[in-house]
Amino acid sequence: MKSGNLSELKYDGAGLIPAVVQDFNTGAVLMVAWMNRESLEMTLQSGYTHFWSRSRQQFWKKGETSGHLQKVREVRADCDGDTLLVQVEQAGPACHTNSYSCFFHCLQNRGEGGPEGAAILDAVYRVILDRRHHKPEGSYVASLLEGGTGKVSEKILEEAGEVAGAARDGGGDGLVHEVADLWFHTLVLLGAEEIPPARVFEELARRYGGERELPPATGLKERFEKEVRIALKAGRKDAVAVSRLTLSEIQGAEKEKRSPLEEGEIVQIIRGAVKKRKEAVILFRKGGRNDLVEKETAEARLLEDYLPAPLSAAELLALVEEGLAETGASSPRDLGIVMKWIMPRVEGRADGSEVSRLVREKLSSPA
Repeated sequence: MKSGNLSELKYDGAGLIPAVVQDFNTGAVLMVAWMNRESLEMTLQSGYTHFWSRSRQQFWKKGETSGHLQKVREVRADCDGDTLLVQVEQAGPACHTNSYSCFFHCLQNRGEGGPEGAAILDAVYRVILDRRHHKPEGSYVASLLEGGTGKVSEKILEEAGEVAGAARDGGGDGLVHEVADLWFHTLVLLGAEEIPPARVFEELARRYGGERELPPATGLKERFEKEVRIALKAGRKDAVAVSRLTLSEIQGAEKEKRSPLEEGEIVQIIRGAVKKRKEAVILFRKGGRNDLVEKETAEARLLEDYLPAPLSAAELLALVEEGLAETGASSPRDLGIVMKWIMPRVEGRADGSEVSRLVREKLSSPA
């Protein structure tokens, strides 16, 4: 089938196609659900997974009640076009049992030992999340998490001291054991904050591969980070999910750019997120899902609060005239020079196409 051609997908007699959902960061299979043509379009338009419930005969958005949203990174079809692979960034556990993955029942395992290398960190982290949500009696991790991040942090300080002591005593196996304890309790702290090890891997990769370290985060990025902390304490799952997903987009863009984003670039990411939600609202209205219309509308409003106030027509015109004067532009051929001067000063407070139109008009009109 041709890339991106939805009409060539092979649906079953009920108009459905199975979708395998995979964690983009760890590669783990999270769940399997069903999509029809419309729910697939909702997924592609909104950037979040939407499925069709065969039992309820209605659309459903993953995480709409739990806050455990799935941000879509990539959607693929298999060679026959009858199965989808949806790679996502998972917020919280994927399973309705509060397990990281729906596939936790092992029927057979012929492998020798468990995961190796960095994969063991993800495996331990998933167990920690499971302990956090299920709180089994007698669990050391569950009891540690009950004490909050302060108790976990005290344990990390204790373990760090033991690492230093083992190093002074000659290292060897003792040092290995103490570092393992330190890493384990650090994973517990990450689990308490629901920060996957993949985030740490990305930061290490940036430091190792980057030519220079990033300077302090821009104002908007810091606001999102602060909102996550505030929303977590207040138990506002909707705000936590929206802020984390937007932060993830910002961090992904910085990783690709290999440098911090300007405020204007972050504004464009936010505008894009708002646009996706407004497009999803239109689709949900057509599907009669008023509950999701309200949810997507609320998320769009939350994101719009981060956007700077737009420039008035008079302010924008004044800025264009200042740009023409500063650059000495006199003909339409100078459009690029003027835009290069103006856009950093706009910082997302005006649409680029509108700025370009005004500049063209000024450069094309007689002096």
